[in-house]
Amino acid sequence: MNLVQQKIPAVACPRYVKDWISKWSGLECQDTTLEQVAEIKPNTFVVNEDFIIKNMEKVFQVMEHNGIKEMVIHALHIYKFDRAMLDRLDKYAMGKKVHLISMSYKVKDFNNIIAHSHDLTEHGLSHDFNHILSQRLQSKRRANVDFLFMINTKNSFRRRLSKTLQESGILENSLVRDGANVNHSNLLQEHKHTIDLIENELPNNFCLDAIRSWPALPDLSAYEKCFCDIVVESANTHLDDNSDGDLSDVSDKTYRPILLGVPFVFLGSKSMFDKLLQDGYQIVDDGNFYSKWHSGLDFETSVSHLIAFLKKITLDKTMRDNLESMAQHNYNHFWTNRKLHHRAHNNKICRECFGETVFDRIYDLLNI
Repeated sequence: MNLVQQKIPAVACPRYVKDWISKWSGLECQDTTLEQVAEIKPNTFVVNEDFIIKNMEKVFQVMEHNGIKEMVIHALHIYKFDRAMLDRLDKYAMGKKVHLISMSYKVKDFNNIIAHSHDLTEHGLSHDFNHILSQRLQSKRRANVDFLFMINTKNSFRRRLSKTLQESGILENSLVRDGANVNHSNLLQEHKHTIDLIENELPNNFCLDAIRSWPALPDLSAYEKCFCDIVVESANTHLDDNSDGDLSDVSDKTYRPILLGVPFVFLGSKSMFDKLLQDGYQIVDDGNFYSKWHSGLDFETSVSHLIAFLKKITLDKTMRDNLESMAQHNYNHFWTNRKLHHRAHNNKICRECFGETVFDRIYDLLNI
């Protein structure tokens, strides 16, 4: 039995795409041009996001002229695809099997695109070394301030939210970091210096993949001190201009308090809120706040409900106990159920896109 049979043609695919396919299927990719795909006429082939965006019509012409019925598209940066582009892709895909592997749970309800969502952020952060960090944080955690409020004030909604919360006095006993008091250039340099230091001292150590899984390295000392993290997601509510067309998934801003076992208040879109609940996470409120936050109210009214909710958190012991219970549930769920979910789910995606995998053949060998 040959474990590794024909390689999968991969057009303009970076190393991370080929490594992901290999890790979860055992299948190898072969760097190939579109012209070579026309000559080979494979059962299926893989293209990367940028290539299909720039060459969509040409790719489908090659498929049509050479009788190629299947293609797999890998899109790590789903925000590069607007709705019009996805509609165009769906139209071209008629009569073919076109798989789109993306980071977005929102790519769905198309007639011809077979959408697969894999959460690279959640899965990447569930690295065993990050669990070691979380356990150490839990042993050192002594919450002596109410909230951690870290926000990149990159648009008017975020600037207004930060200003209003700070002027309300609700963040008086909190750690606050926004665009006004953070030098992002220095912060990025510090992050790079930290990673370089670890890599130089511990080359090839398994902790490196964990450290690199963080889009931005966390300040663990801040989570030690704070009772509750106020998470402001990239795609927020109708109040945020960045919200409506955003296809991106839940970011590390939400998974940080979850994997560290810290309570959080979630300021994100309704679809993100629903996804977290569907994935088995808990989000606790006073029975009023989140329904108001997602109900389309104006800024002043929405933020007044937020401030009232934050005030209850500072004063109501039952509320704080419920949030601690929520944090413990989410912590356990992240490190057990969700971690196992990604292992099975990623392999399932590869099986649906490429058929039998090398792992299936290894299974057949284990009959000794």
